[in-house]
Amino acid sequence: MNIESSMKLGIIGLVFFLAMPVSLAQEIINYNISVKLEKDTAEEEISVLLYNQNYYPLKTFSYSLRADAINIEVYDEKGALDFNTTAYRGIVIRSKFREPLSPNATTRIAIRFTVPNAVRKAGSEYIFSPVFSLPPGTDEFRLKIRLPEGMGLPSPISEDSGFTDVVPIPDDVSSDGKAIILEWRRINVEGDFAVYVRFTRPYIQNNLYIAALISAIFILAALYFKWSRRKHAPLRVSEDESKVLELIRSKQGIAQKEIVENTGFSKAKVSGIVSSLEKKGLIWKKRIGLENRLYLSEERKKF
Repeated sequence: MNIESSMKLGIIGLVFFLAMPVSLAQEIINYNISVKLEKDTAEEEISVLLYNQNYYPLKTFSYSLRADAINIEVYDEKGALDFNTTAYRGIVIRSKFREPLSPNATTRIAIRFTVPNAVRKAGSEYIFSPVFSLPPGTDEFRLKIRLPEGMGLPSPISEDSGFTDVVPIPDDVSSDGKAIILEWRRINVEGDFAVYVRFTRPYIQNNLYIAALISAIFILAALYFKWSRRKHAPLRVSEDESKVLELIRSKQGIAQKEIVENTGFSKAKVSGIVSSLEKKGLIWKKRIGLENRLYLSEERKKF
């Protein structure tokens, strides 16, 4: 797979204005690059921990970015720093340390900027292929790339596969709950560090399948809730039904005609009450000869 090198996001040069050679003046203890991809742009932050290995304080520094970098901001550990820019093989940033950096002291400098048109679209897929030029003397290098929200890799990352969507294989793949984050870590590295990342939006049929599955779960949950409420709802009986239940309780196997005699209800009314209590599961009846004998059910005993 060919790595495109036309998009250099990172350092072209890191030069400190000193009387002595740069290599003798400072050391880069760690060098971090964080890239957040949004549509076709890259929001980038470069964070460098500097160590003054000279015998006198450092007062100023400069830093070179690619020519199309916009929205540039410079920070130290206490906040924003003033700076000016000139055009020379890109954009050269010049700034002063908030306080002179003493010998054997360290400070962290961060530069944030935006690179438009950093992502190339290829059909339904997107390609991000920067080349980061690292300054000499970098002890520790770390790169993080956050994919756009809702985007994913077309295929799983695998060292055994002959084809992959990410080169080189990242040391870590994680998520912040909204987007995939790829991370690389290197020790004592210098020169170019090229990265190739291909990503895409998940197929719509997968989204539809997930939406249908979630809808089905909600429907089943609603049906279960309705059934559960009906099953466990308290039984309600009328005053007349309560009278009939009390007679059956006092005399298990009572004849239906005895209920007519004891309550004064008509045969039709007693027949309707008995039928209602049966449907509610409170009584059951047994035909003996020409008569119906009535008994309390287990549900009635609970009731």
